Amino acid sequence: MEMKLQAEVMSHRFGLDSAECDVKLVLPGTVERLRPLLAMALEKMGYHVVSEDPLQARRGGVNFSLNVLKYSLSLHLGFKSVGEQATQVTFSYSLKHSGMGWVTKGDLPVLAREAEAIAAIALQGARAPICGRCGSENPAGSRFCRRCGALLAVLEPAELDVLRLVAGNRAAYQAILMGIVCLAVMTCCLAVLLSDLPVKLERFLIILGLLAGAIGWGPLLWGIYGLRRSVSLPGKDRPLKQHVREALSVPSIPSDGVAFSTTEVTTQLLEEALPPMSVTEGTTQLLENAPSPPSRTQEREVS
Repeated sequence: MEMKLQAEVMSHRFGLDSAECDVKLVLPGTVERLRPLLAMALEKMGYHVVSEDPLQARRGGVNFSLNVLKYSLSLHLGFKSVGEQATQVTFSYSLKHSGMGWVTKGDLPVLAREAEAIAAIALQGARAPICGRCGSENPAGSRFCRRCGALLAVLEPAELDVLRLVAGNRAAYQAILMGIVCLAVMTCCLAVLLSDLPVKLERFLIILGLLAGAIGWGPLLWGIYGLRRSVSLPGKDRPLKQHVREALSVPSIPSDGVAFSTTEVTTQLLEEALPPMSVTEGTTQLLENAPSPPSRTQEREVS
């Protein structure tokens, strides 16, 4: 039975060019067991692990973005035992931007969903992978089944799909909001031009309106497209589809309850595959199957 991960935002602080957020999450396992698993999960999420004790990681980014995960992030993980087999992990986020960008409370759920995705990847690395062909369990980190030799499929946790969906929707919402504000400024400028104004003020309003309209249509159209893409039906887009990544496809071989090794399977396939018959072998086989000529005694009886 899989454990449902639920991250909670504990505190946050917004500055002119920075933001901080603390997210807590309770995970099964001890601190010594979870620390290396979370370090491995951070590497898979694109972070660079600076130290493991204390566990600190960083990830580069841009100075301005509509997606909070695109900023430069520093992450500090704190551990606190809450039982014999349970640990509270605190994800302390710290991000920097140029001051032109903005981070609001609406971006905090994106950071919480990323913490859940990191925890899900860590817990997946601790589980024993189950072979999809024979159903046997294998040691953690195995790539091939030790019973039948099949390549083990790597399933992405559902928390990764949720993270893509939430982050995509938030970025699309920000783009649509920016586009609407710019188009509202353009509309106000055109409305003011209907009144009797000085020539210089009219020229300024015309330039401002055209600039706001040119800037507004881009984010608005991009946001509508991004929103439609992120909420598309399962199977049509990546965020809502769970993928199975395999390096190659291995043909299915019925085991009939017998444990085959890779060498035994290869030998069985070679024995079942008939090699092409040469001309000499074919002629010899025809001569062996041909009826023997009648003896002299049989010829005399016939005559």
